[in-house]
Amino acid sequence: MGKSREINQDIRKRIVDLHKCGSSLGAMSRCLKVPRSSVQTIIRKYKKHGNVQPSYRSGRRRILSPREERFLVRNVRINPRTTAKDLVKMLAETDVRGLFRNAALHRPGLNFIIIQAKDRIQYYQTQEEFIFPYDLGSRWENFKQVFTWSGTPEGDGIEWPVNEKCHQHTLTIEQLKQKADKRVRSVQYRIVEDYNGAWCPLGKGINTFFRSPCTEEPRIKLTKGETIFATRGTKWWMYGDKVLDEEKTKAGLRVRGWFPRRCVEKCHYDSANNTPACEEKKDK
Repeated sequence: MGKSREINQDIRKRIVDLHKCGSSLGAMSRCLKVPRSSVQTIIRKYKKHGNVQPSYRSGRRRILSPREERFLVRNVRINPRTTAKDLVKMLAETDVRGLFRNAALHRPGLNFIIIQAKDRIQYYQTQEEFIFPYDLGSRWENFKQVFTWSGTPEGDGIEWPVNEKCHQHTLTIEQLKQKADKRVRSVQYRIVEDYNGAWCPLGKGINTFFRSPCTEEPRIKLTKGETIFATRGTKWWMYGDKVLDEEKTKAGLRVRGWFPRRCVEKCHYDSANNTPACEEKKDK
């Protein structure tokens, strides 16, 4: 179907004048030879905004999200002979899996944030209760927030329907608490091997090479003697925040990402002076 011709300003003004005179939508449509739906839209806009100027349009919406574009590029690089039909099929399968995965994650007890919240509450014995704010209490209510007759999800993009025991900032507050908890529980390590930031380093062992984390998070370059605070990790890799000098810290610079576990060793503190034992050994 081709692009419809835009209604000029004179016809728009005539539609408003006829509407003020009491003409019906059908009569105006037949008289001016304009689709009834267009007449109705122009009148509705006049009632709401007081004018009939065409709205500014930024252009057609993107068909693919940035994540989907990266997915396609990655698959083509892996197999350059992949056809367009195969890419469409893979993309469709990914969307379906993502839909069911997101639906599962939004159920209480399965969402990563909810699991972390329960762990934090149990660790500090705060006796508080965390309820996922976008779980309205039943699957049907949750379903209606996404699938509507108009095709547009509920909410205005800023405020969304939430559980009656929560408010619009419940999830943000919980995320800030979890970030603060992560900083408190982070463990200090001293770097004992240089690392160039490669995704699959050849010189760090065969397990480190083949078990690189499947994530888009960055790898960071390490230099022997530096210090880093690790917050999470696997058997062969760790994720942490590198300790920078005072000047870079004041400038708001942060260097964080994944690095091989074998490149660091844990710093054991002396409770008397709170200095890392690894630095004392180094001084000796």
